[in-house]
Amino acid sequence: MSEDTFTEITTESWFSRIGSAFKGIIFGLVLFIAAFPLLFWNEGRAVKRYKTLNEGAGSVVSSPEGRVLSENEGKLVHVSGKAVTDEIVADAEFKVAVNAIKLKRNVEMYQWKEIKKRKSKKKLGGGKKTVTTYSYSKNWSANLIDSNNFKKPKGHQNPDSMPYHSQEFIAGEVSLGEFILPTSLVGKINKASILPVRDMANIEGIPNAAFHGGGIYFGENPTAPQIGDLRISYRIVEPTEVSVVSRQVDFSFEPYRAEAGGTINMLSLGIIGADGMFQRAHQSNTMWTWIFRLGGFLIMLVGVAMVLKPLSVLADVIPFLGSIAGAGAGILSFLIAAPFAFFTIAIAWLRYRPVLAISFLIMAAVLIALIFVLSKRGKSAKTVPTADAQPQKRRSHNELIPGGVNQEPSGSSSSTQTGTIPASIIQTIPQSAKTEDSQVKAEDLLKKGQNYFRTKQYEKAVMEFSQVIKSGGNRKTALYNRGVALFKLNKKEAALKDFNYAAKLGHAKARTILNQIKPA
Repeated sequence: MSEDTFTEITTESWFSRIGSAFKGIIFGLVLFIAAFPLLFWNEGRAVKRYKTLNEGAGSVVSSPEGRVLSENEGKLVHVSGKAVTDEIVADAEFKVAVNAIKLKRNVEMYQWKEIKKRKSKKKLGGGKKTVTTYSYSKNWSANLIDSNNFKKPKGHQNPDSMPYHSQEFIAGEVSLGEFILPTSLVGKINKASILPVRDMANIEGIPNAAFHGGGIYFGENPTAPQIGDLRISYRIVEPTEVSVVSRQVDFSFEPYRAEAGGTINMLSLGIIGADGMFQRAHQSNTMWTWIFRLGGFLIMLVGVAMVLKPLSVLADVIPFLGSIAGAGAGILSFLIAAPFAFFTIAIAWLRYRPVLAISFLIMAAVLIALIFVLSKRGKSAKTVPTADAQPQKRRSHNELIPGGVNQEPSGSSSSTQTGTIPASIIQTIPQSAKTEDSQVKAEDLLKKGQNYFRTKQYEKAVMEFSQVIKSGGNRKTALYNRGVALFKLNKKEAALKDFNYAAKLGHAKARTILNQIKPA
């Protein structure tokens, strides 16, 4: 195969991209809405097929040795045996004739083929640069390729027509035991093999025709094909063993219509029992059900993505932000499409399979809850967290050094505290000197220190907590809080001393920190 390439560079402005994105919203809504009836129809189809197969499996009767029994007239019957024919199928154009169920002529032409590869890059300001590479290669194709639609047709012209076309020749009468198979079932017999035609085809008088590789070649040199050369090969479907489940009508078959509304007209290659055929049919039904489900969901997902596309294009003024917005829009599209798809499937199945329906509803509810949680987190991330004055309302301390200030209950009294604190750290005030006013002052100082801490004024927070300690207020809490503030100031040695004193006074979190940092 020869190949050449052609590169085209195009640019698109930000305003043009915005316009295209907003136009795409309408098409996206159409896709989103169209997905609902597709998903609903698929579930109805699956249910009908499921019930039809169950009904058929319960009523099918076997016909031994392919005999036509009068008592089976109009019933759903199972027949196995060898499908045969006495007819000769022929391709009169090339005088190819053979005893077979089918004769297939396959015609291919050597042609140019265009392959497009695009690579886009966003530009600062929202524009986009696209590099499109068109590659041209020579290939054999059974279909006529229109080179007039190529980006660069010059030098890559294909013929406007093919002198011969692929065809299939089918025997008029194919029997299975005493039965004659209808065309609808013969069409399902597709086990084909290659038929060499050198000794049977007639190509006399046909220009540029020659035998090559078991088929017929049209051209100057088969080892060096040129554009427009043809090659013809043949395949045949010979008599083979098959199994049929269908409705007996006289000496033939017709589709069996079940009370559920569906039809049964099955043929499988090989000798397969009725149970095996219905099992395969159920598996096929399940496979196609999930294929349609996935297809409906993807249509819905693409629709939502097109509706949200303007968001990422708007952010593309700065390409990095546009990429982030695009990723976020993709995740949001999935989180929107998934619950709608699950709800649609669940509603369709609710009447027929409640357990499966409830499972889908639960999955949809979980996805909706996830969207809600993510939106709440997004809002909370925009606000500055504040410390709670009561320990039971704060989250538990799981880190080595906490990220915020912890406050003990305001009712804690220094008279219940034990342990000694050096005078160099704390100026002790006699217990008798503590009045109600001093307790109120200490509480105010503690809150003031906490406020400084929340606004990251750690040095002022240390000063306020030190005043609390000096006043004889809630010392163990003030020591712990001052330790945290000192740690934020990277004064780790002083912070550890405060944690040590607070632990001696009974502060649980200070004791936990010391246990974690002390060597075992």
